[in-house]
Amino acid sequence: MRRLFSVLGTVICLILAQSCANDAPNLLLGQWTAFEILEEGEVLDINPSQIQLGFEEEERYTYLSTLNYEEAGRYRVQTPYLYTTDTTAEQQAEKAVEIIQLTIDSLQLRMNDNGKERILKLLKTPADSNLIIN
Repeated sequence: MRRLFSVLGTVICLILAQSCANDAPNLLLGQWTAFEILEEGEVLDINPSQIQLGFEEEERYTYLSTLNYEEAGRYRVQTPYLYTTDTTAEQQAEKAVEIIQLTIDSLQLRMNDNGKERILKLLKTPADSNLIIN
């Protein structure tokens, strides 16, 4: 009997873990605009609203940044990481960032930029906004 409860408990935990894992990527869907960028805990002196991320259901993403930098391609989530592959680049290497917060309207990503911790904080762009990411 004890073994049966143990097996049932394990199965239930696996089902819950899988269902939670499937919900997490859905929270990403939509357009996101940065409102703050921290490097080593200090606010970077750039206009964060120039940084925009878009996620589509077909596991496609777009990214716009400062200095007219753009990329687009495929993404996948393997909690707690977001993996992206820029299919517009000649060298298509997969990159990973850590999702440190994901809610219905906010997203925080931790990344490493030349050995320095960088935190990107974004808010979901309202669906009726004029902001369009190609």
